[in-house]
Amino acid sequence: MDRLKLEVADVLRRYGEAYREVHRASLSTAQRRVMSAIELCRTAALGSHLEQCDQCRFERVCYDNRLLDIEDGHVQFRYKDYRHDSKQKTMTLPADEFIRRFLLHVLPDGFQRIRHYGFLGNRYRQRKLARCRQLLGMKSADAAAQPAESQKDYRDRYQELTGVSSGDVRSVALAT
Repeated sequence: MDRLKLEVADVLRRYGEAYREVHRASLSTAQRRVMSAIELCRTAALGSHLEQCDQCRFERVCYDNRLLDIEDGHVQFRYKDYRHDSKQKTMTLPADEFIRRFLLHVLPDGFQRIRHYGFLGNRYRQRKLARCRQLLGMKSADAAAQPAESQKDYRDRYQELTGVSSGDVRSVALAT
């Protein structure tokens, strides 16, 4: 039997109303609007929805394939653990915690998300940052990453600033 892919809309349809009731005071207008829009959005079962690039108008069908299971008030999903060689792992969260974490990505009204733009854009970041450092008269990233042998130890710097040798500093126990 072919199982339908689960989507965030499925989580919001099942648990969104209860989440709204509990967190009514802390939800922003933008968050409420996003929750409603996602709940009403077409899903894979209804014929999917499309993602469209704003610049070139390229379209592709968008499915949320990270959700694995929704049951007993818990959502199980797949994620990439960047701390451990980008391995795929699964996590199970209570539905209200899943919704809370999802809504952290909703920007307040009037804000625009900028992901890859300007000199920090991923494609030319290294070259453009090197040019910025050159224009500002800074050391290159390689030179800044490797400490020079002539740099003083923090203890020498402390002695210069205070006139007290770090060997002269003694621990003192506090009497209670």
